[in-house]
Amino acid sequence: MIKLLCAILLVSAVQVLPQKETPPKGSTPKDFKLAEPVKITLDNGMQATLVNYGAIPKVTIRLTLRTGTTNENGYSTGIAGFTFDLLDEGTKTMTASQLADNAARMGGQVSSSGGNELSNITIDVLADYVDEALKMIADVVMNPAFNESDIERLKKDYIRNISINENVPQNIADREFRKLMYGDHPLGKEATQDDVAKYTRAEVEKFYKENIGALRAHIYISGNYDIKKAGESVKKYFNGWAKGNPVVKNIPKLNNKKELVVVERAGAPQSTINLGCPVVDISNPDYMKLSLMNTMLGGSFGSRITSNIREDKGYTYSPGSSVISRYRTAFWLMEADVTTSATGPSLTEIYYEIRRLQNENPSESELDGIKNYSAGIFVLQNSTRQGVINQLANLDLHELPSSYLTDYVKNIYAVTPADISSAAKKYIDLKKMSLVVVGDKSVITEQLKAFDTDFPKN
Repeated sequence: MIKLLCAILLVSAVQVLPQKETPPKGSTPKDFKLAEPVKITLDNGMQATLVNYGAIPKVTIRLTLRTGTTNENGYSTGIAGFTFDLLDEGTKTMTASQLADNAARMGGQVSSSGGNELSNITIDVLADYVDEALKMIADVVMNPAFNESDIERLKKDYIRNISINENVPQNIADREFRKLMYGDHPLGKEATQDDVAKYTRAEVEKFYKENIGALRAHIYISGNYDIKKAGESVKKYFNGWAKGNPVVKNIPKLNNKKELVVVERAGAPQSTINLGCPVVDISNPDYMKLSLMNTMLGGSFGSRITSNIREDKGYTYSPGSSVISRYRTAFWLMEADVTTSATGPSLTEIYYEIRRLQNENPSESELDGIKNYSAGIFVLQNSTRQGVINQLANLDLHELPSSYLTDYVKNIYAVTPADISSAAKKYIDLKKMSLVVVGDKSVITEQLKAFDTDFPKN
């Protein structure tokens, strides 16, 4: 009797369980709309872009300097990033602790960091403190202390981090691939422990004097705040800043011939692969087609290469491709950590997927999925104050019109399957592909022979 009752109750429970429903189809993302930014040019040439965004009374302020690694010709490798890391270590009137305490009192934190082409000083604060925050950023960038004690401490930190990271296979592959792409250009170099050990206060001050000034500066302010008052504060605190030197763009010429570099890592259970070639940069009309093609090929979790060598073959866990776009240069990059015994087979499948996309138009349904994914990512990127600044700074760096943002979603949905195949055929040139493999040579050398002479045929 008890068993019968339990069976009846179980059947009844199953019957009342709600049936799975197909989730409603999401709407097509809309074009990006942003309040019209207010643009200011100071007497010394410094630029400012101020925009209202969001309902929360918080503000992000970012002072962007058009300088970085690209301007290291004649300097020690890595000195640009080192100089910017020192800026928030204290000014002539405030220590690093005082800077941090002041920023915390205003509801946020201040940070400084160097980049390849753009370097930044950033602070997030409550809207009531915009004036005070601008005053503090002006002090940080105009009156750095560059104390010897901070320089020596930071050098030790750099050297320790390099010693930890220099033998990581992904870092080795990245370093060697950048050498292939950029050659002797500063973007192709990476600071060693010896480089850092030779940094001096004199060199830091020289880089600062020659590369950091009003003519290379652009301040962005995004959030819910009084734009008129903020604009007055920008003029008040930055008009007296020395102009400094004009922007030096130093555009690299990328290597466009096929090369293979193999780095020994005896006994490695995996091979780290970096594969790529020069492509067009973000200012080119074909860039949207190239970007969507990359997303379909290897730039998303559901991409063709990922489905092939991860889901189907099990050669790797997290492969991925991307388009690395700098000012007027770019390259396509495929990265993967694969089982050592599957090094050659993984490359064979990657080339197979490239050729397949070059020779066969994708289906409308596959492309629709990529479009929806890409449009959704774009919307998410613009959902924060920091994201809005990223987009505005990107426009200015690459000298793009504002329509690049406002028409972005529309341009995504204008791409056709034929455009995708055309972009793959036009820009992913297998005859000019550079390949770096970090792994156990005793196992992978034979597998790579085909790649050292010609690409495998599928």
